[in-house]
Amino acid sequence: MTAGGPVDSWHKSMCVLELAALALAMETAEARRYFRASDALVLLQSDNLSALCALRQAHPAIQENRHAEGARTFPRSKKPCERICECTGRILAVADRQGVALSVRHVRGHKDGGGRNWVNRMCDSLAKEGRRAAERANAGGVA
Repeated sequence: MTAGGPVDSWHKSMCVLELAALALAMETAEARRYFRASDALVLLQSDNLSALCALRQAHPAIQENRHAEGARTFPRSKKPCERICECTGRILAVADRQGVALSVRHVRGHKDGGGRNWVNRMCDSLAKEGRRAAERANAGGVA
């Protein structure tokens, strides 16, 4: 398991990429021992509604922790692709090993305003910084 760093491979589906990022975040938290014995719940927030719905489909016990500005996260009805199953499985495996329940929240992205939009803006900014550092490193520069 790689803890931290870029998502392992490109995929045309933003849902798959978002789930891969959430899986990597859970694995990184586990590898860096962020979980405590007293932890009971992990809240996964994303602006990708499809990813959150796929996660709820994979494990119906995952609850929705909805913010007033977020959309509802209904479990998907269509059969998930292999990569979605792999990513949701990684997330669920960490939650199981750590003994925590999962909850999801949709955060409206790419929109001005208050509420929880600051979370999306912060995450987008960090992701862009990471991508640029990786591009510099791949081009022979220093990250």
